[in-house]
Amino acid sequence: MSKPIPSRRRARIRSSIAAAALASVVVTGLLAPTSATGAWFMASKEVSGNTVASATLGAPTNLAIAPDSTSGNVVSWSSATSQTWAQANGISNGITYSVQRTLPSQPPTTVYTGTGQSYTDPSSAPTATQFVQVSAGYNHVLALAQDGTVWAWGTGDHGQLGTGGTYDSTLPVYVPLSAKAKQVEATSGGSSLVLLEDGSVWAWGRNTFGQLGDGSTTERYSPVQVIFPAGVTIGALGDLSNALYASYAITPTGTLYSWGNNSRYQLGLGDTVNRVYPNAVPDVTVKAVSAGWDHAAALSTGGDILTWGDGSKRQLGRNSSVKSKPSAVSFQSQVGANGFKQVSSGVNFVIAQDYDGRVWTWGSMQDNVSPVRTLPEVIVSGGFNYIDAGGYSACAQRTDSQVLCWGSNDVGLLMDGTTTSSATPVTATSATSKSLTSLSISNSQALGIVQPSQVSGTNIWAWGNGPRGSGDGSTLGSPSQVRGPGSCPSGMALKNGYCAPPPGTRYSVSYTYAGWQSGAAEATADK
Repeated sequence: MSKPIPSRRRARIRSSIAAAALASVVVTGLLAPTSATGAWFMASKEVSGNTVASATLGAPTNLAIAPDSTSGNVVSWSSATSQTWAQANGISNGITYSVQRTLPSQPPTTVYTGTGQSYTDPSSAPTATQFVQVSAGYNHVLALAQDGTVWAWGTGDHGQLGTGGTYDSTLPVYVPLSAKAKQVEATSGGSSLVLLEDGSVWAWGRNTFGQLGDGSTTERYSPVQVIFPAGVTIGALGDLSNALYASYAITPTGTLYSWGNNSRYQLGLGDTVNRVYPNAVPDVTVKAVSAGWDHAAALSTGGDILTWGDGSKRQLGRNSSVKSKPSAVSFQSQVGANGFKQVSSGVNFVIAQDYDGRVWTWGSMQDNVSPVRTLPEVIVSGGFNYIDAGGYSACAQRTDSQVLCWGSNDVGLLMDGTTTSSATPVTATSATSKSLTSLSISNSQALGIVQPSQVSGTNIWAWGNGPRGSGDGSTLGSPSQVRGPGSCPSGMALKNGYCAPPPGTRYSVSYTYAGWQSGAAEATADK
């Protein structure tokens, strides 16, 4: 049997229960709640001599979002000390605010904690995109980024920028494709081709002669797939910077395909019928092909230079004005046993490097200083990392990184600081100083790649008639670094040159006081 509680102890217990009950409902300066749920806090706090037993802290008021001068967002709200509960209890400080940001398709992140009544969600400079290949067409450019994305800039009158319209862009714009790319080619005829990692080829832009290879002659403003015969996979595109309206591609086993304009036998198929689909060129296996306006030159797997098409400017390396099918140049016997290792075509001339380190040239550079070279001749010797023929000029980089150029220099494509054309190679001082790893030249512009991550900003330099494609408005022989594009952190958007919170970004603002948590105010950025 339990022992009875003494009367004095029973009195003390009753007194304690009463005091506790009173503490849970008595509020000095605030009305007590009728129920203790939700945001009501069951605790006893003393503020400025007043006891607050239970209170709800209202969400911040007057939440607003406004852009700042660099495309960031300024988030502001009224001080919580202006709210009724704070004024009734004499609260003037001790309030800590918290701002959470939710970017579209991203989880919420706390971006600010402090006592101020505003927070600037800043923009940032984009990380410059680095490139591994660039191709200069007549008035537009394609560039392949390290991450496999493709970018375009310049004139877009035929849709050659691939962005769905015909507008121009002086800065690189992103070309939407279904997979990563491995090679890009901008042509002088206003079309663009890209080889994807899966071996498929996509094209867009001008299509007057079927040079897009999609079975039509319809101009395309967005990429369409080039339709090869079933089972064909492409390993490389031809060098098409100086191609006009014909296109070329090679399979991993050396089969050459051609399509587009064929008025001068430039497809190598033995006739002058245009092709709107790729056709295999019979009886040849090649490692590389480079196209001029109406001719083509290929490097065979055996080291021969094969040419075909228009020969009216002696660009075929033989004494003929036209050739309907590929055949070896007439001077092949003058080259060492290993033959040639590189070939590149200008508008109406060809250059080729043999394994002895000599660069041969033939045809007409049409630069007003060079002769029409009916017989191929060695233009420079010594061994070169790469050679590239532009429309009416050409360059070669020695193994010590020195760049030599010759031909037309009206817009500074010899990169020697002058506009004086030269029939013999001159040192391209500004190109040499950049230590380029590759160069692409058309008849209006030259673009060079620097080793990725060796420079701040993009690793492409431009010379020539810049307003039509350099990306930065450069002119003549002064090199200019192509501006943009830049990549932004996940969820951020490139806006006015900055990485900024995009429209649809949501902000949530709450605060704490004396361990109590307020409700949250929320707003969405609409700009």
